[in-house]
Amino acid sequence: MSGRYRSPEKDRFKPYDDFQSGLTALEEGQIEAFIYDAPGLIEAIEDRNLEYLGAINTGEKYGFAVRKEDAQLLEKLNAGLKHLKDSPKWAELIAKYELNENN
Repeated sequence: MSGRYRSPEKDRFKPYDDFQSGLTALEEGQIEAFIYDAPGLIEAIEDRNLEYLGAINTGEKYGFAVRKEDAQLLEKLNAGLKHLKDSPKWAELIAKYELNENN
């Protein structure tokens, strides 16, 4: 976390059982910051009095998995992803969620 947002006496990590509990603790001032997957966090705070500070690059990559016998589903997923990546919406999503287009 950036030095301008840190409070040395409170630099501790506290795990929460679920996403909503962490957001509630942040809103109620019980914690000063909350770390979560950027896309989910950005969407969750849109209508709240919270500020998104930025993403932490962890190098993680996400993907889909389907059963080998679900070849049709795999084809549909790949076709849908290709359609999305070929559309202007892809660039919008990359910008909105501060993603790296290569990941």
